Amino acid sequence: MATAPPQAAPPYPTTLVVALSMAAGFLVTVGQVHPTGNTKWDVVLVGFLAGACIHAATEAPWWVLSAAAVAAGAATWRDGNWQLVTVAVGALALALVTARYLLPLVAGASAALTIAVLCRLGSGPFFGATSVFALLVIVSLFLVSLGHQPKPTRRIVWVGLTTLGVLMVAGAIGFAVAAGSAVDALSRGNDAAKRGIDALKAGD
Repeated sequence: MATAPPQAAPPYPTTLVVALSMAAGFLVTVGQVHPTGNTKWDVVLVGFLAGACIHAATEAPWWVLSAAAVAAGAATWRDGNWQLVTVAVGALALALVTARYLLPLVAGASAALTIAVLCRLGSGPFFGATSVFALLVIVSLFLVSLGHQPKPTRRIVWVGLTTLGVLMVAGAIGFAVAAGSAVDALSRGNDAAKRGIDALKAGD
């Protein structure tokens, strides 16, 4: 009975690819996206998610990387930002290189450049249009790319994202509880401020 051929060893250590992906995620997004309004939390949240997408894209087929780069370039072409268009062209060139050679780091670099462009899009036809567009492209790139990762990697990524989601929900609940408990104090403070203003007007 024939046996399956052994899988080829990855060209780079997994830890190296993960580390470079996370570093690239933080590098291309820092200070550009503010989903929560908390500067430190935004850097951590956005950088981690971008790094996860870049790591997933290290095994993505060339056409997925190319489609994402073209979408990013088309979006920034509208704004006339030729510097970002150049970056998108670079992302496309790297993606096309992976059509012939299996180069995870090159694929990750293509994804990183694409994400860098998407994080810097200008205003769209309506409020939030570019944010929605960028999110759709990045999520699509992540989901399609993740399907080409080995099963253990997919499991680790989903566990990490689930943990992050739980922490976000817990944080939101904590914020809601804290805000609810502060309503009475805020109301009393507002009443006291009004009484103080009235007293000042009365010369008291």
